[in-house]
Amino acid sequence: MQPTLSDETFCLILEYVRGKEALWNLLLSSQKLCELTKPFFYANAAFHPTIENLRCFLRAMELQHNGRHTELFVRTLIFYANDEPLEDTQLRLVNKILMKTTNLTSLSLVLPSPRPSLQFLEDATFSLSELSISVPDMDDNLVHFLEAQSQLKALRLDCSSQSKSSASHFRSPSFLNLQVLITTYSVFHQFFELRACVTHLTVLDLPYYTRPVGRNSFLDNIRVFSCHSYFGPTVLLKGVLFFPNLQWMEIRSSASIHEVFKGLCTVSEHIRNLRGVRFAYQEATPFLVSEAKKCFDALASLQFVEFCGELGCCQRWHRDSVAPTEIRWKSLGGSEWLFDWEKDVVEVDGDEILPDWLF
Repeated sequence: MQPTLSDETFCLILEYVRGKEALWNLLLSSQKLCELTKPFFYANAAFHPTIENLRCFLRAMELQHNGRHTELFVRTLIFYANDEPLEDTQLRLVNKILMKTTNLTSLSLVLPSPRPSLQFLEDATFSLSELSISVPDMDDNLVHFLEAQSQLKALRLDCSSQSKSSASHFRSPSFLNLQVLITTYSVFHQFFELRACVTHLTVLDLPYYTRPVGRNSFLDNIRVFSCHSYFGPTVLLKGVLFFPNLQWMEIRSSASIHEVFKGLCTVSEHIRNLRGVRFAYQEATPFLVSEAKKCFDALASLQFVEFCGELGCCQRWHRDSVAPTEIRWKSLGGSEWLFDWEKDVVEVDGDEILPDWLF
């Protein structure tokens, strides 16, 4: 059956289709829809950046559909490198791809050091809203590239150190639209003097000894802090003290929860806005519940403590409750901290606790 919508209107609708299954159904429905749908398979691309895969993708980008090259449809690119930096040949192919993707909005990439000159770092033709980049050090080209992404809303910057040969720092104004930041302690302080309105933060590698930090607007804006898996209780609590207006804290840790509760009580005067604590990998036990109740006594603002076991099973113990509330997050596992902690959860019966996406 021929579509009743104009080609332009139908393509605008396809911009919002994310599932490959829906695209396949449209592809098979008619020859006309097949031609219109085909290039949108490249809109959200994720693959291992082997030389063969990169060359195939590069060739596909040069194909034309209704007078438009495939490259114009690419919105998201994820190069699954398993945190392994790319070699020079791979990087040059990636560079060619990125110089063609003028409408790219989301990118995930691992870069090596040293690395060859990459044109996309110096002369990016796209404006990203999401970026995940892992790199051993920061140099002037990378800093320039990051600063050029004026529409960036979410940034994961995994950087072990800053280049000793570069004294470059982020300049103000930079990252004016940034809301979510996942980064390492080595570059964490570079954001302090910027006018970024980051509300959600993860610092990947807080050291045991942290430098003193004065009050600044960047730290005052943080409302949600997700703590990385290998933090110990002492390091966790030092991190919490950075953020005077913190409301929600997620702990992805196997450390002693008893020590965490004890520490939260100790620093209660400095975290007067804390409303919820979430233990991502810890099931509730009678002992932990009794420890949580001590936190309610020490923290007047605290509304609930959440324990999460396997397969998305979560229990929220609210202040003065005699039994937990079974809840399920609407988001996929691992990204819960980025969502609304009150509105993006649903209460469920015990038999309904498993998330729909598992089936």
